[in-house]
Amino acid sequence: VLDIGANNGGFTKMTASRACSSGFGRAPWHFILFEPQAKFASILTRITSNLSPPCTSDFHQAAAWKHDGQLQFVQSRNSQSSYVRPSKDDSAGIRKRINHFITVQSVDISKFIHQALHPTDFVFLKMDIEGAEYDLLPSLIASGALCPVDYFLIEWHLQVVNETKRLE
Repeated sequence: VLDIGANNGGFTKMTASRACSSGFGRAPWHFILFEPQAKFASILTRITSNLSPPCTSDFHQAAAWKHDGQLQFVQSRNSQSSYVRPSKDDSAGIRKRINHFITVQSVDISKFIHQALHPTDFVFLKMDIEGAEYDLLPSLIASGALCPVDYFLIEWHLQVVNETKRLE
């Protein structure tokens, strides 16, 4: 299970509680979480360290992105979410919700997928990246990183980008 945009770990916690305790479906289960917000690091570390066999996990305090390095994020006023800093043409209406900018580590998720996953793996990809899906998906498709994915659950954030950008 690849959880991109793990936030507070709710999805992983729910999925692992079913899969790990009951041996649901294919075993063993391996959870890989990506979440750049430092405030969620301790809870995600606790969730992943409390998994028991047949479940294992890795937590990466980084944003899944198109390259390794650093990325500017907008920290929203509610501080429960953050997202890639928009370009000027995508920022209409966003300024009202901005609290501040943060710099986070980023991981080239296409490269990660190609190195960490095997063609025979059963892969469930969950993506909730607050509008960055419009920038990241073309890269995942072009690189072939989605080929080993069996199931893909995505939360679309239509309000974050303008309509023209959504259709690019």
